[in-house]
Parts: sequence; structure tokens; C-alpha cells
Amino acid sequence: MPRPPLPIGTYGKIRTVKEPGGTWTARAGFRDYDGITRDVERAGPTRVQAENALREALRDRAKIVGNGDLTPDTKVKDLAEQWWSEWKRQPHSPNTTYNYRRKMDLFILRGLGELRLREFSVARANRFLRDIEDNHGASNAKMTRTVLSLMGAFAAQQGAIASNPVRDVGRISVGSQPATALTIAQVSQLLAYMTYDPQAIDRDVVDFAAFLASTGVRHAEALGLQQNAIDFEAGTAAIRHQVIRIVGVGLVLKRPKSEAGVRTLELPSWALRLLELRQLTAAVPRAFPTVKVLQANGTIVEERLSAETMLVFPSTRTGTYGLRDPRNVHRQVKDAYAFAGLGGGNHKFRKMVLTEMDKAGLSARAAADQAGHAKVSMTQDAYFGRRVVRTGAAEVLEAIGAAL
Repeated sequence: MPRPPLPIGTYGKIRTVKEPGGTWTARAGFRDYDGITRDVERAGPTRVQAENALREALRDRAKIVGNGDLTPDTKVKDLAEQWWSEWKRQPHSPNTTYNYRRKMDLFILRGLGELRLREFSVARANRFLRDIEDNHGASNAKMTRTVLSLMGAFAAQQGAIASNPVRDVGRISVGSQPATALTIAQVSQLLAYMTYDPQAIDRDVVDFAAFLASTGVRHAEALGLQQNAIDFEAGTAAIRHQVIRIVGVGLVLKRPKSEAGVRTLELPSWALRLLELRQLTAAVPRAFPTVKVLQANGTIVEERLSAETMLVFPSTRTGTYGLRDPRNVHRQVKDAYAFAGLGGGNHKFRKMVLTEMDKAGLSARAAADQAGHAKVSMTQDAYFGRRVVRTGAAEVLEAIGAAL
């Protein structure tokens, strides 16, 4: 009975021979991806060094073969690199790319890297993720689960495993305090309190918070608002950008995550007066700042701002009038909440706007357009215009101005 062939990507017995000149040569048959077994050899001054050099060459050759063929005997670390090569071919947020790679290197490769795919079970995946949750927190465990699930799905698609084991792992809950929906009266009182808070005034949080209350936009979107995005005649503000921090790059101006995030919102009259006064009294920098802008193709370019493209809520601490860090603003707004005797989450204004729209009987589609959410239903997304201006929020929020 003939000897069965080597599995693809493996090698046979290493053979060594001492050459006439005193060096050693190590050889082994390696079965390549095309099914042909070829001799691979390496030389060294001693037999051990020759064998070690050959093993390194065979290891590297196995990686090349493995790039096109996942099997149940493939190690998780090799699956990770193949999945990563495929995943990076699609456009992704720079921060998502950084965080996914970090979780893969920090947890998956260290904790499961040497495991064979045939050993990659629901029980092992569950125990691995629970260990991360216990030792590193639920947030790390939840993102690691996402990366591991994407890897498992990729392995299943390649036929290396029957199904994705991570799919049946128990859910990981990240405890968070839900944002409290304030009433219009409470928001008016909160904004009034801020006008007496010297720290909020010094940090330029008062007008910023008022704009949040007039629109319900995200902090990062308000920080990306530029002067030419405000149309005082139409009474609108166009949400076109947001400010994010990319690790190793710094603060960057970019478009919202989805097309639904690019929208034009009608403003209450009191918010228009506030923005008009802010524009009239804004200091003109000696030199317009240069900011980093993330392009649609993923490249980052530098653009110099002008009087028309200046930020409405820039960073004035250093006198540069450049981008303002959303994380710092989150903390500053929470400090203003604390001054007013409020605690809790950082989305009070956003939740208030959407809740008041719901109380006023406005549609879910209008609320989604106001918030920049992509999904309400497929029919509404297909037959209603995305960049809706008149959502009805401006009329609902007009009452805030009575106390200003």
C-alpha cells in the first residue's frame, strides 16, 4: 500500500549530511499548495545550525502556503493574520482598525494563538472571553468577542470549521448608566445655571451646550461645525463633519460614519441669535490654523481654515483656534452638570431633543433624521429624503429660549 501524501503545508523527516568542506546540509520534503512535494534545504557550520535554519525556512514556507488554505489543523494565530489581511481590504475607521488590531495582539494571539482550529470550541471561546471580562473588564471582553467572532466567521467561510463557535458564546454586557431625559424646563434651568459657572464660561461650554440643546447633535458633530455650515436666512445648520482623535495622528476632521449623519437641521430662533452673536464677536486669529482632514479614501491631508471655514466652537486655550478634543469637552460638560447639581450620562441634551419630539407626536423618521440615525425602516429609508430640514424639532425646542 503506497504511503499517503503529506498534508499541504507540512514537511517530512529532516535528513542531514556532512559536506566535503565540513559544512552540514539539512533537507526535507515540503508539500506545496499545488500538491507537489519539493525538497527544501539549508546549510550551516554544524548539524544543529543547519537543521534550525531549515526549520525556519519551512516555517516561513508554511505561512505562505497557509495564506490560501485554512484547515482544521491551522493555528488561531495563522487564522488571525489571514483574516486581518482580508479585513483590511475594506475601508474602516482608523480608530476601529487600531482597536481591533490591539485586541487581537493583546488578547487573542496571546491567549488562543497556539490553538488549532479543530480545538476552537464554544466552551474554550466562552472561557477565554470570561477570563478577559474578569481580569480586564467587560469593555475589553466585548470588543475582543467582536474580533474573535469575525475571525470565526472567516474560518467557517473557508471551510476550516463547521460553524462559528463565538456565535453561541453568551452575551457580554457593559454596564452603563442610561442618559436621563430632561424636560424643556429643566434644560432651560440648566443652561441658565451654566451662565453663572465661571469655569464653564472660561472653557466656552455655555454656547456649546446651548447648541446641543437646540439640535440634539453629538458632541463631536458640534465641534466639527464650521461657519459656512450656518445659513442665517434659511435658519439652518449643516452637519457635515465631526472631530475624532486617531491614535498616532491626533485630532482629525472627518465626515460622519454614515450618509445619514450628513444632514441639515432647522434651528430655533434663539439658537440662531446665539450663533449670530457668536459669529459677530468671534476673535479673528492672526493666522488661520491648519487642521488634519480624513479623506474618503482613508488618507489624511492638511487644510488651512479660512474665515468661511473657521470652526464655530474651536479650541481657544492655546490661541490656535484649531480642533477641540471631544474627550476634553465631554469632561467639561459633565463638570458643568455637576455645578448645576446634575450627574449621570453625557447625552442629556440629545435624549431630551428626541424625547420631546416623541412627546410632540413627531414621527420616528423625523427623530431619526434629527439624530442622524441610519435606520428606522427600509421603506422609509428608500422613499423619504435623507437630508430632511424640517423635522419639527425647532418648533418643539423654541420654548427653551423663553428663559434665555
